[in-house]
Amino acid sequence: MITIAESDVSQRLLATVELDRPIVVADLTNRQALRAGVTAALTAGADYDECHQVADQAQGRLEGIRWRVRHDMEQGMIGVALFGPAGPQSARNWPPVTSERIPAVLVREAEDAFGYRVVPTP
Repeated sequence: MITIAESDVSQRLLATVELDRPIVVADLTNRQALRAGVTAALTAGADYDECHQVADQAQGRLEGIRWRVRHDMEQGMIGVALFGPAGPQSARNWPPVTSERIPAVLVREAEDAFGYRVVPTP
């Protein structure tokens, strides 16, 4: 069984971003993405070079990208990356974000869904 140290989980936050308008993202979960040569292999591997190339090509034309999360064997979970303007940006230009510690109930659900256990940090 895979274990994850409790300290690793406690260092992470669950964030919610509040957008003030609809945005347009590249949807790599849609079968129509096959027309552009996108397959599940793009986001399924450990090498991120090709993923980064696709994101780089989308930046400036779209406001983000969505894909199937590679660690979800059922391929139901969706990841989203939002693009902003190039270069350093003041935090006051970011959309409102609320962050909270990952709730224990969500940790337990993830343990059951993915087959790992969070254990006390040694």
